[in-house]
Order: sequence, then C-alpha cells, then structure tokens
Amino acid sequence: MDPSTAAALARSWVQAWNDGDTDAVMDLLHPDATVADVWPRPAKVRAADVRSHLQGRFADHREAVVAFECHLGVDSIALVCELEGGAQRVDTLVLADDGRVVRVMLHG
Repeated sequence: MDPSTAAALARSWVQAWNDGDTDAVMDLLHPDATVADVWPRPAKVRAADVRSHLQGRFADHREAVVAFECHLGVDSIALVCELEGGAQRVDTLVLADDGRVVRVMLHG
C-alpha cells in the first residue's frame, strides 16, 4: 500500500470512528475481520460479532479522535491517536490482500 492510499484509509477510519458510524467502519473491514479491544474488557472479537461489538462500543464508550499520525508498515497501518481529554490510543489496522482491514487492535 502506498502512503497516499494509507493516509486515505486512515482518514476514513478516523471519520467513521468519530461519527460512531458502524456501517462505515464495517465497509472498511474484510468479512473475516477480527477486533482486539480492551472495551468492555480485554478480548478478541470474532468476525460474526464485530458489528454488535462496534455498536455497543459506540453507544457506551466512544472517544473522539482529535488528531492522529499514520505510520505505514508492510501490511498494516498504525494510527497514533490523540483523544478528547488528551489520552492516546494506537489503532493498528492489519490489511488483507484486497486492501480492507482484516484485524483491528485498539491499544490504549
């Protein structure tokens, strides 16, 4: 993935997250995507449960991203996010061959 494509994906991710838009996030995900998240407790969310997990997280615990840096890896993007209130979170988006996100790891 080239840097401009990675930056566009990062902007789409942050916009969907800030909007609490489950459908927009799901559009970025591969059908087999999993999510590793610390909310409401540390767990790996399997593909079949990702939509309901996101809906719950957005309803109960969504921190708005106010600024971010995008770091491109071989097959991933790391987003270092500054959240409202000054906290930080790193979102690691592992990419499938089709460019969609196959694994999300929310650190923070």
